[in-house]
Amino acid sequence: MESVMVDAPIHPFWLRLTHWLNALAVLIMVGSGWQIYNASPLFDFRFDSAITLGGWLAGGIQWHFAGMWLLAGNGLLYLLINIIADACGASSCHCRHAHSWPT
Repeated sequence: MESVMVDAPIHPFWLRLTHWLNALAVLIMVGSGWQIYNASPLFDFRFDSAITLGGWLAGGIQWHFAGMWLLAGNGLLYLLINIIADACGASSCHCRHAHSWPT
């Protein structure tokens, strides 16, 4: 007997979306952090302005706070959706060991 493979995603869309929003937030924070680093007169090394965000110190700080709020809001959204999904009996992982934590 031949089994049929179903090409279903392992993780739901909301989980993949929050993952990529976290990746974007980290890139924003790294780029703006490099701009903040460049604005400091204490360090001799400078990052190329093509890979920094903000253009100047205050702009870098604004981008950094925007990335921080995106990361924090996305983390809260992730926790909220996981709590709701667990309360409804759904799981964010569709694998055999989805509930590996003791209950």
